[in-house]
Amino acid sequence: MLDFLRSRSTGYLAWIILGTIAVVFGLQFGLPGDITLGPDSVAEVHGEEIRNEDFRFQSIMVQRFGLVPKEPKVREMVGVNEEIIDGIVERIVLAHEADRMGLAATKTEAEDIVLDGHVMLFGNRLEWLGPEEKFNYELFKNNWLGPLRVPEPAYLEQQAEETLAQTLRDVVGASVVIPESEIRNQYDSSANTLALRYARYDFAAFADLADPTPAQLDAYVADNAEELDKRYESQKTRFTALPRQARLSIVKAGTSDEARAALTEARAQVIAGAQRMAAVARAQSTHDTAARGGDYGWTDEQSDAASDLPDAVRAVIADLSEADVSQIIEADDALWLVQVTARREGDVPRDDALRELAEEGLRDQLGEDLARRAAEEDQNVVTAGGPLTEVFSQPGALGETTLFGGTAIEAVELPGEGEDDDDDDATAKPDGADPVAGLSRPKAELRSTGPFVKGQRIPGLGLVPQLVDDAWALEGEAELLDGLYEVPGAVVLAGVEAKEQANDEDFAEQRDDIERGLRQAKSRAVFRSWARRRCLDAKGQGDIKVSEGTIKRLTTYDTTPPDGKKEETPPPARPTHTVCDRVGGGGGMLTARLR
Repeated sequence: MLDFLRSRSTGYLAWIILGTIAVVFGLQFGLPGDITLGPDSVAEVHGEEIRNEDFRFQSIMVQRFGLVPKEPKVREMVGVNEEIIDGIVERIVLAHEADRMGLAATKTEAEDIVLDGHVMLFGNRLEWLGPEEKFNYELFKNNWLGPLRVPEPAYLEQQAEETLAQTLRDVVGASVVIPESEIRNQYDSSANTLALRYARYDFAAFADLADPTPAQLDAYVADNAEELDKRYESQKTRFTALPRQARLSIVKAGTSDEARAALTEARAQVIAGAQRMAAVARAQSTHDTAARGGDYGWTDEQSDAASDLPDAVRAVIADLSEADVSQIIEADDALWLVQVTARREGDVPRDDALRELAEEGLRDQLGEDLARRAAEEDQNVVTAGGPLTEVFSQPGALGETTLFGGTAIEAVELPGEGEDDDDDDATAKPDGADPVAGLSRPKAELRSTGPFVKGQRIPGLGLVPQLVDDAWALEGEAELLDGLYEVPGAVVLAGVEAKEQANDEDFAEQRDDIERGLRQAKSRAVFRSWARRRCLDAKGQGDIKVSEGTIKRLTTYDTTPPDGKKEETPPPARPTHTVCDRVGGGGGMLTARLR
């Protein structure tokens, strides 16, 4: 066939056959979108040509109202030029559909919009004239039309078309029906609100107070052998090829005479075995390790990396034997005591590593137990009539503490004391003695959630269904609910601060506003779907022709930084914009602040 055509290419029959083949291929695979468009054309919609100057005019208009982001990358992300192109296409498609329905917009209507100091853009009626300014033709011609670079007749024609398009939007919106049940459901979903007061007891904060005893560690290792083995295998590098390290317990105090005397006495008590460094740290230290009994953790003896200890303090570490307590050291405007509680080097024996992992796990477990106990104690005090302002820390307060139990700390031993002592030792813990009574603990801060809608996440707490159910079920007044509620990493006490429930009288007052909001939202959704379908139908029928080259050029953004440096990893190429994709969106993110 091709040889036949080539041999007779000068005959009219060959041209007819070639033309027929081209038409068949065009119908089968689509004709080129810009086959009839000139070099200055962007698209043709229902016979109306969109030229480069139309795009430029719409772009300047959008910029005049400050709708274009300054950063090139943001303009690309938002798709500024894509929105402008499809905004023009949408206007023409809607005007065509309105004309078919018998709707019309006259030049006079466009003139009235101008005289009011308004302009139609993306279906929004905006003010180009200040609220206190009166229309002045010279001002309109020079200050408004001049920068837009558009003649008055073309501007009025464009505004008349925008008005006709908006008329059709209104027609589509008016067709939307909102059932009464939907209005009531919307009201109910937002009218039922709670505001809670709550105190949060974080497990991590209480884990610092836990001092596991040797007996507790032995039991934990035995009960959690499999889990500890898994953790050891996953963290083995923590315990291999280590430099010489010391585990420290430290106390940092002020330099006043009183602080020096107290620290001197405490040191003597620790050396005599009548006091523990952990107790001294919690009572006197100003270092951030005070809450966990001065436990500084492991530190390399030959390196000061990641250490905040003064050189004078670090210098004594190598000379201390295990359990020895340093002399009082004065450095960095503070007094220091240091005790080396353990040493290690090279590969840590597996049993020792497992015991260290067990200590971490047991501290977490004991921290959770102590947090629950603290919450229960505070709840009991409030239930007994204790004022909230005394039981809880107030917002903005720093470092407030209270005591476990209420027994003075001197009356009982601290956790871990006396396990290995003889029963007749005067310092031994008496049977039934509370191991943490009198121990200082953080005071929970009383916070407010502010109002939130029933069914939503609780601000600051997340989803706590049982708490919400108990709050709504509460009748009468109570400072705190009876429950203790779990959230990730903490337990919570809570009380109802305010409760608003739906009622018919309030619904009657809000009904019209709710219906208006629902109608607007549904109208936008219905219109977007309808307008996009009209655009795609017109495109499929050949009533919209596109210059793909011009579209690609207009939607390719120069995002090169001002310094000219290109990104090491260039972003993936963006697909060429497909006309109709954004029709019905009302300008998308460009006009979000106008809606």
